[in-house]
Amino acid sequence: MTTEEIKYSLTSKYLKLNFLDKLNHYGKTSIFLIVPIVFIFLKTRSLFTDEKVNSGNKILILVGVFTILGILFLIIQRRQLKFKSIRTRLPEKELIDIIKDVCDEKEWTIYDFGKNYLKIKTFSDLLTGSFGEDITIILDKNRVLINSKCKLSKRNYLFSNPNGQNISTFFEKIKTSS
Repeated sequence: MTTEEIKYSLTSKYLKLNFLDKLNHYGKTSIFLIVPIVFIFLKTRSLFTDEKVNSGNKILILVGVFTILGILFLIIQRRQLKFKSIRTRLPEKELIDIIKDVCDEKEWTIYDFGKNYLKIKTFSDLLTGSFGEDITIILDKNRVLINSKCKLSKRNYLFSNPNGQNISTFFEKIKTSS
């Protein structure tokens, strides 16, 4: 994570994605927005040409349904990037030790870390139905921000929800150590 990404995450409380990750994360919802975009394009083009575009009730209902679904799924995808936070007075060294203990216990891998952040990878598990998660932890002055979401590298279903259990595991360990 760059300093810019960390600052963005601390101020907005949302995980910052690079361009390709945004395409991957939000791309699934664009399927629903294609119909309204094409309809608006055709309707606008018809204003400048003699072509007529069918805009009967059935077409308008279809466009409306796809628009609502597209916006709904955009909101769902955006919420999956939100950090959960917990206040703590534990020193940074102790927090890192707790995080490492949880990773060892759950057999997760820390694949990136810096001065005040860690990125953790969980693996696919057929028993739990998980495709694997990317967990991002940012250590701020008196709080810890945690985001757990389905791996961007996997082509997950639209409704695959961030694993709240991963966040709860860290929060419970931090609370018991406080």
